[in-house]
Amino acid sequence: MFKPLVTVLMPVYNGERYLREAMDSIIAQTFYDFEFLIIDDGSTDNTSDIIHSYRDGRIRVIKNDINSGLVSALNKGIENAQGQYIARMDSDDISMPGRLFKQVLFMEGHPEIGVCGSWVNTIGEWYQGQLWELSTEPEEIKCRLLFCTTLSHPSVMVRKKVLETSGLRYDGAYKHAEDYKLWMELAKVTLLANIPEPLVQYRFNQNQVSSKYSHEQMAVIDRIRKEQLHALGIEPTPEEIAIHDMLAGNKCPEKKELAQLADAWICKLVQANELVGYYPKVAFNVFMNRLRTV
Repeated sequence: MFKPLVTVLMPVYNGERYLREAMDSIIAQTFYDFEFLIIDDGSTDNTSDIIHSYRDGRIRVIKNDINSGLVSALNKGIENAQGQYIARMDSDDISMPGRLFKQVLFMEGHPEIGVCGSWVNTIGEWYQGQLWELSTEPEEIKCRLLFCTTLSHPSVMVRKKVLETSGLRYDGAYKHAEDYKLWMELAKVTLLANIPEPLVQYRFNQNQVSSKYSHEQMAVIDRIRKEQLHALGIEPTPEEIAIHDMLAGNKCPEKKELAQLADAWICKLVQANELVGYYPKVAFNVFMNRLRTV
């Protein structure tokens, strides 16, 4: 039985508009040893016809009769993945031809890394042509999780063994930010990294989660941030949450009083981590010092 090194996992629901571009970018990979596991999550458009128009033995399709949602589809994909590595792919994005080769090479050379993303270029209806230069150092990535996700979900490759030994999966209770929650939990048991090269073209469009469910997504993101604050032993006030959200958005305080409050909050975070050690202390101190405004 064919046991690929990599499973490319792509859920799709009514994705006919960009699906062929996404599939072509995987089929054209310079790395060959993979299965392309597509979870057709109850699509009612021409998605199924497009998928089945391809004649490539590496494509494997699981068809859901009804739409189960992204979290359920992703977890079904994880359970059915045969590869040692699981590479995420979205049905409206484009992977660069050398993506899988470069990520496998990195993971094989860094056995301590459990999750590997990359920089991304943006395409689509807005934010086109941006380069997202995400943090590459594992310790800094973990520290940044206190404020935001530090991995671009469709660029990620994960060791399946890490998911199996930890028992971690995408959590439906964190819908619309399930990836952020998973990275936070995985950062407790393994190291996360990014390759400093854009290996994925990330598409912005009006139907994506961050556009359609922005309020719901922000509520879940705030919840994940608070969980990490609680791990530091901090029960934040509403005012402190507002300061934290401001820092997460890279917004520079315009008023001196606000800047002083931000500096006091940073000091509180650093002091809490010195006691608890939830984040690597040196890396956390360096990162937090960069946020100081006074």
